[in-house]
Amino acid sequence: MNNQILSTATTADLLALGLAKPESAAFLDAMTSQALSLAMQNAVARQQADRIVSQALISAACANLLARAGVPSPHTPPLAAAPAVPAKASTEQPS
Repeated sequence: MNNQILSTATTADLLALGLAKPESAAFLDAMTSQALSLAMQNAVARQQADRIVSQALISAACANLLARAGVPSPHTPPLAAAPAVPAKASTEQPS
């Protein structure tokens, strides 16, 4: 075998071995960062959902207390239904 080819192959092999640890460490850091950011995003979403449920429960409890005390509910009446659209006249000619 030619010494130049052997030297090139050996150099490439050593380069690959030398870069293996830094590349794997960088990949591990990237995956850890991704996992932590996703966990934080999920935690924030869960807190927001819990807050919405909490507000709904408090509103229902307050409405129940006011109803038992005889205070009328301050809710707005439901909107009237939209008027029905009249059916279009048939364009068919009687035969």
